[in-house]
Amino acid sequence: MKIWLDRLESRGIAVARFAALFGMIGLIGFVLVTNADVLMRWLFNSPLNYIADLAPLVMAIVVAALFPFAIVARYHVTIEVLGGLIGRRSQAWLEVFAALVGVVFFALVAWQIVLFTIDLHVRGQTTWVMQIPSAPWWVVASLFMVLCVVVQLIVLVTQFRRAANGAEIDEDQPVSSGETSPTNGAS
Repeated sequence: MKIWLDRLESRGIAVARFAALFGMIGLIGFVLVTNADVLMRWLFNSPLNYIADLAPLVMAIVVAALFPFAIVARYHVTIEVLGGLIGRRSQAWLEVFAALVGVVFFALVAWQIVLFTIDLHVRGQTTWVMQIPSAPWWVVASLFMVLCVVVQLIVLVTQFRRAANGAEIDEDQPVSSGETSPTNGAS
């Protein structure tokens, strides 16, 4: 069972990294197009009109694509007031509870985004200037949010296994115990 969970965890990390790469490529592309728009305005007084249409669509995808990696790399805010008072074992079970709350949170967010996407499709919503259909872009964002639920479930299972085994929690360690850092050791 431990080997299966380790494989699941490493696959979850790999998928989250791929999603983050997708998000970063989207962000870089959007920055380049925005810079081109600024140059076109400045040099030729001819803006790229579709930028205002693409901005919310691209950014929805970029943000959603970066969430799964933030989950597995544990780039979230934690308040550990009780950690020193209740001991490591109790703290580990508190981490399980926090991971469970994360699953519920991301499931609710994903559900609402999926409903929003369905509504966009049903209404045939398009952007103002270029009349680009909005729903396909939000389908991609929805898929990334559903991926967040899956990745958070993996974190929950991992936290549960560590708490059940009495493993110590090291905040500097990523979810995968075989890796040194989610950012390859860079600080």
